[in-house]
Amino acid sequence: ERELLGQIEGLKQQTLAAQLWRLFGLLFALCFVVVLTRFAVLYKKDMKHHNHRPPLDYVNLLVADLFWICAQMRVLASDLASYFLGAVSPDNLRRCLSIADGESSDASSLTALRRCVYGLL
Repeated sequence: ERELLGQIEGLKQQTLAAQLWRLFGLLFALCFVVVLTRFAVLYKKDMKHHNHRPPLDYVNLLVADLFWICAQMRVLASDLASYFLGAVSPDNLRRCLSIADGESSDASSLTALRRCVYGLL
């Protein structure tokens, strides 16, 4: 009976939701360590120069760093999208999007959308 319970627990841990939750936890822990490290670097730099900032200044610097990282991620996402979708004609993409935005969801509309998407690839 214990063996079966162990197998059930193993299967539960292999579900997609469990894996995503584990990934989220790992990313959160990593971000926490990065923020603490950045704070320590800023604090050490200030102590070296005998500069004492109020705690809110450190928060403002960390937020500025966060905005810089977000801007870099946006550029990276845009570059990746251009790389992978660069061969796609804007007119063909607009045509597929107009089919997808259509009111009807009958079989002929879905077939037309499927053909359009396959034509993009």
